Amino acid sequence: MFGNEFENMNEQNIYEKAVEIKPRKKKGKKIIIIVAIVLVLAILAAAAAFVFFRSADANDNYVTLSAGLECTLGVCPDGTVVAVGRNNMGQCDVEDWKDIVSVDAGNFGTIGMTSYAVGLKSDGTVVVAGLSDDETVGQITDDIEEFWEDEVGNWEDIVSVSADELILGVKSDGTVEMWYPWFMYNEDDDAVKEWNKIKKWKDIVEVDQGPNYGACVVGLKSNGTVEIAGPHTDDDFDVDGWKDIVDISVGCPAGYFASSHIVGLKKDGTVVATGENIDGRCDVSDWTDIIAVEAGSNYTVGLKKDGTVVCTMEVGTHNWENIVAISAGTNHLVGLKANGHVETAGNNDAGQCSADDWTYIKTPGFSLKNLFR
Repeated sequence: MFGNEFENMNEQNIYEKAVEIKPRKKKGKKIIIIVAIVLVLAILAAAAAFVFFRSADANDNYVTLSAGLECTLGVCPDGTVVAVGRNNMGQCDVEDWKDIVSVDAGNFGTIGMTSYAVGLKSDGTVVVAGLSDDETVGQITDDIEEFWEDEVGNWEDIVSVSADELILGVKSDGTVEMWYPWFMYNEDDDAVKEWNKIKKWKDIVEVDQGPNYGACVVGLKSNGTVEIAGPHTDDDFDVDGWKDIVDISVGCPAGYFASSHIVGLKKDGTVVATGENIDGRCDVSDWTDIIAVEAGSNYTVGLKKDGTVVCTMEVGTHNWENIVAISAGTNHLVGLKANGHVETAGNNDAGQCSADDWTYIKTPGFSLKNLFR
């Protein structure tokens, strides 16, 4: 049927002819090409994931929504900043800020609970707004911009900021820059002697503080332990036994010598607290599944991994959902939703809760520490 060509072939000839008719080399090449493409895609995906996770983890302490004393600050996706609330000292004059990645709304307890704002830029430098109408500062300098530039304008490599009684900046090497209102203190003050300990801190990833006189300052170390500095801290707070801490917050009581409290979030999602337990603000031992904490004036609030919020007292957050970040001011509380909208609760006498109209606030980066919690 196939003619003499196949009739005269032995078995080996037939095999060789078949190979000649349908070469296997082409099929092999296709397999190699497919495998190569898969490997390239896998490498690219791994590289992208590495860059994403590394950058997100590095930016984990960026604060894009901050509640202070009668004002609220928010970072927009384009690096500009919006502000609402009382602007009696220029604390809301942030319309010219650019390239901002993190903000903090602070106030000096030593000068009548006056407000100001601090912004961290993407290049690791710091900008400040506020106190432009304060008489105490006015007696020292007529140029508030020069005043701030001389104090914090030369800071570099800052990755996290804290603003209240002091201005603090955590550097990329784990040390901390510090400025305090030198026009209200002198080097012999107990508070200053305590604060100078901050200059020796190492391996710090986050700092927080209170706004009252002789403020307590806490620093979270990379190993999950906590440093503390400030007058009377040994008597008022006990953080020596704290470990596995991933987030810290100091309360912001409204009063010159009012007492603060400190809360710490553990990597297992539970919370610890120390300080005077006013209004049950330290009653957090039964909290679970928490991913962020904030200490208010006489309350503590926790953000749960399901996007809801718990609080030691009723402040109007029971209906909040899809929250990704929280911030507690002196008399109000704000929460950032996953879609960039803002929830608010508390006192609105100065319009600080008008932030509930914001719909475009930048959401914080994904956190590796929360992924493995």
